[in-house]
Amino acid sequence: MSEKESYPQSVNEANAIGVPTVVVESWGMNFSDRSRTLIKRLDLDDGKIAEEIANFLEYAGKHPKSEFRDGIR
Repeated sequence: MSEKESYPQSVNEANAIGVPTVVVESWGMNFSDRSRTLIKRLDLDDGKIAEEIANFLEYAGKHPKSEFRDGIR
């Protein structure tokens, strides 16, 4: 989780193949509509972040991956 990203391609690629992804507020808000993306603040303690990520991974596994268009017709 990095505070210095702007709009990383790695998050798009992970989402495209269905990998659950954790990103940091506020730049991560670009991904708020994706069910397999968790957006977290870094000002929480590590144990709380770890607990929320564990809960998210259980949740994400029960939901379909995001739909993406590749631009090819």
